[in-house]
Amino acid sequence: MKTSITLGLALTGILSLSACSSSGTTGAGGGTGAGGGTSTGTTGAGNGMIGDGCTATADCQAGADCATTDPGGQCVKACAAQADCPAGSTCTDEKKCYKTCTAAADCPRDGYACVDSTTVTMTAVKTCDIKPLGGIGDACAATADCEKGDDCATTDPGGQCVKACAAQADCPAGSTCTDEKKCYKSCAVAADCSRMGYACVMAMNIGAMATMVCDIAP
Repeated sequence: MKTSITLGLALTGILSLSACSSSGTTGAGGGTGAGGGTSTGTTGAGNGMIGDGCTATADCQAGADCATTDPGGQCVKACAAQADCPAGSTCTDEKKCYKTCTAAADCPRDGYACVDSTTVTMTAVKTCDIKPLGGIGDACAATADCEKGDDCATTDPGGQCVKACAAQADCPAGSTCTDEKKCYKSCAVAADCSRMGYACVMAMNIGAMATMVCDIAP
């Protein structure tokens, strides 16, 4: 009788240990699941290529930084030589990797253009960077496309950057303050006004003297 009781107690102990072991395994499995959750939280971060938009450096590929002051942010990378830059980017004389381009279509992001640049070895190249603001006489779609202080004459063909003036001193170099009290691009020959819809026409400057400026073709 005592032997039977002893065997029963031993069997009960074994079953209890087995249950505890099983419970511990489930807990470990739960821990692995929590780790998977952390991995999901970082998915997509750090994938920004050179020239891509970003809000912080963590959005860019390893080794790259986010130029947060550029429109929409821009992933760039410090470099000393072309070998430091990923494929499709160029180490410029600023010692930063920028996205390489050959045409405007290569730089579709708002606020950017395929602009002339210089490599770290001082050779000409084109890269995607901040779109230059238009000077007097340049095309525009809105005032934001023109240099600070200028306005966009949106009713002119393709838009035209102009500037209010009260004297010639108010106008940038290469432009004239006309009797309309606006700065227009100065010209001497037709070739100076190459934009479609424009011509080198006679006007009156703010001092009531005849001058030549680029304006709508007659």
